[in-house]
Amino acid sequence: IAKINKIQDDISALDDLENEKELLENNLDILHKELKATKNAKKYLEMANESLATKFLEPMKNGLNKYLKLITSKDFENLQLDTDFNISFEEYGKYRAVDYYSKGYRNTIDLCMRLALIDSLFDKEKPFIVLDDPFVNMDETKVENAKQFLQELSKTYQLIYFSCHE
Repeated sequence: IAKINKIQDDISALDDLENEKELLENNLDILHKELKATKNAKKYLEMANESLATKFLEPMKNGLNKYLKLITSKDFENLQLDTDFNISFEEYGKYRAVDYYSKGYRNTIDLCMRLALIDSLFDKEKPFIVLDDPFVNMDETKVENAKQFLQELSKTYQLIYFSCHE
């Protein structure tokens, strides 16, 4: 009888293990389907991101170059803009990231980048632009260029300008 009980316990344990195996196989199937769906979603999101970045890349680069030229009176044909909208400039055969430049220059580049984005996003209607002392880190000579830049910008956009400086 003890041997029969042992065999019945083993059969019961085997049934439990088979049920657990079936559950695990079902879970594995579900996880495989979720993985496939996630991989497909990732693929399509990457394609959409690339498409979107490519769509805006050239207009953004052109707008950035236009605004930088307006504010600095320099041509930036050496400007590079990647699909993540990272900016670099070629100088002496080497590309330098924006962080290489002074704080005032970085502020100018950031402002021009935002304006280029506004141009790219708003084809028909032009939004108003709020500027909170964007030229605070510029020296006096560059501030004069910035004032002329604002005059030119105000022909296209309504500007609201905050400043704690003259």
